[in-house]
Amino acid sequence: MLLGGSGAEDASVAEILGPGFDEAGVIDAVEKSSSIIAASASPASASSTPTAAPAQTFKEAVYG
Repeated sequence: MLLGGSGAEDASVAEILGPGFDEAGVIDAVEKSSSIIAASASPASASSTPTAAPAQTFKEAVYG
């Protein structure tokens, strides 16, 4: 699973969080990641990738 990255002028590369998932695992991982993004996003940054939540937060939520 890759999270982050930006194609803007200050480009950045997404970070690999860990191993891949089977079909059922992908849905669960996306739901958990989306919940973190929604909780950390502010209305002003809704169109950009949130950077407030560190990768470790996603790893713990997704991989346990």
